[in-house]
Amino acid sequence: MISVNTFRFNQQALIRLTENQKSCLIYAHIISGAIWFGTALSILVIVVSNFNTKNSD
Repeated sequence: MISVNTFRFNQQALIRLTENQKSCLIYAHIISGAIWFGTALSILVIVVSNFNTKNSD
């Protein structure tokens, strides 16, 4: 059970972000997502290209 004092402490400990910080976090999220998406596409290209190779290559 959470006491009232713990709840008040948690409310005071919240971090307030400025608009600039929020936009930077959004851009970082979008860029990291694009990097992961590009990595996944690269892996798919490698997998598809491996279908055309022989076992001895």
